[in-house]
Amino acid sequence: MLLVQVLLPFHCPWSHFLRARGLRSSIVKCVPNQGAGGVTALVKVRAEGSGADEVSRIVGSANGVVNAKFLKSFDGSSLIGLVRTSRCMCALSGIPLRKVVGVSEDEKGVRVRILIDEPSELNDLIREVTARGFKPSIEEVVQLRGGEVMPRLKPRQEQLLVAALELGYYEVPKKVGTRELAELFGVSPRAVSEVLRRAHKRLVESVLMT
Repeated sequence: MLLVQVLLPFHCPWSHFLRARGLRSSIVKCVPNQGAGGVTALVKVRAEGSGADEVSRIVGSANGVVNAKFLKSFDGSSLIGLVRTSRCMCALSGIPLRKVVGVSEDEKGVRVRILIDEPSELNDLIREVTARGFKPSIEEVVQLRGGEVMPRLKPRQEQLLVAALELGYYEVPKKVGTRELAELFGVSPRAVSEVLRRAHKRLVESVLMT
């Protein structure tokens, strides 16, 4: 299996809005919106004096954004939010979202880390993205051994765990509860508890049962 990092020469419309206002953001995890198109991105924004409501409004006004909601991290240094979009530049470029394990962004564009099975699949990917009018750059290719491919969390579990960590769910005492996490993700508190328990079980099993 190969871990490939690809640079795509474009930016997410909402992140362009933030950069134009001097706000720095990073994409923590994108999850495709099943059936509806677009993605739900877990996003971290350096606070720098901006409030959660203000950033939610700015991001929510960007082209293609369906909904955006941010909360302040427990230490106050950043804002953590979910950005739901009706379209995704990575998907439009031909990148297979189901194989994406990481996304980041800087002045040069969007960097996508993808797990692929064999070199021929990488060649097919480059041809597809190029045929759609984009100019991908392969920055890194790493050959993974079998032991290096650990059992992974489901994308939604990973999103929720990271948000819970950043917002202070695991602090003592808690800085945020299941109710606030539920409001952020648009689900019930019970659903949040169930997803967290399943994620915790998978993590414990991966550590103690191997």
